[in-house]
Amino acid sequence: MKMLLGKLFTKYYDAGNKEIINIGYNPEDYTDYYSFVKTQHVLGYRQVILTSEIMIELVKYYFLERKFKVVSIDLMEEDSHLSSDLEYIIEKTTCDRAYFANLIKHLDFISEKSSIDIKKIELAGKENNNYIKTFFQVNGIVGVSRDEYNNELSKISPKIKRWIY
Repeated sequence: MKMLLGKLFTKYYDAGNKEIINIGYNPEDYTDYYSFVKTQHVLGYRQVILTSEIMIELVKYYFLERKFKVVSIDLMEEDSHLSSDLEYIIEKTTCDRAYFANLIKHLDFISEKSSIDIKKIELAGKENNNYIKTFFQVNGIVGVSRDEYNNELSKISPKIKRWIY
C-alpha cells in the first residue's frame, strides 16, 4: 500500500493564532531532511516534535476511538528486553483488546521511569470499507495511506494541536 509522507509544522499568525500545518514531504526532493526543515523555517513554519506523551495520546485515540490496531511501536534507544515486551503486548492486543490497558501502562512506564522516548508508532484500521495505515514519528513525520491522506490529516491535526497547546 502506497503511503504519502508529510511533516507537521506550527504556523503562527497575527493575533497569536497558531495552527498545525502538514506539509507534504518527499525525501527524494531534498538532499537531506534538514534542508527540508530549514526551507520551511525560512517560510515561517516551526517544527512540531511529537513527544512520547503525544504518541501515547495518538495510540489511545486510534485504538479506543477508531478501533485501529497497533502494528508496531519503536523506541529511540535499542533495548531488546523492552522491545520484546512491547511486541508481546502489541500482539496480545491484536487478539484481545483488553490488553490495551497493559500496553498503555507499559508505555507510561517506559516514558516516565526509563526516560526512553517513543520513536515511531504504526497503526492500521478500516473505516467506511477503506483500509487505512498510518505512522507517526517523533520528528513530526507522518505517513498515511495515499487515498486517505488528506482526510486523515484533517482529522488528526486538531487533536495534535490540542495535545501540544
